[in-house]
Amino acid sequence: MFDRNPILDVPLNQVLKAEIALCLQQMLRVYTIGNLVELWQDPRDQRRIEQLFDTPDQAGHAVSVCAAWLGYETFVMGKPSNDPWRSGDITLPDGRPSEPTELDG
Repeated sequence: MFDRNPILDVPLNQVLKAEIALCLQQMLRVYTIGNLVELWQDPRDQRRIEQLFDTPDQAGHAVSVCAAWLGYETFVMGKPSNDPWRSGDITLPDGRPSEPTELDG
């Protein structure tokens, strides 16, 4: 049938700062990019996710970038002042590097 997008299974600790990824794992059982984007669809879960980031804008930015990596057309919010991403380059499962300069609004 359809091939599953490998980005769905990327662990959050490979793209987000460790403290944010760990909180998402421990508090909400959110382990992958796919889990995060899926949970974001429910407004109650959205508020719970926002509480685990430094700001709601930071959470919205992270989810919108993850959704864009999955190919969803989304409004990518400008990068918040307190960056949620791991330092260094992020390599997506298909081997291509992420392109943060295009997503920095």
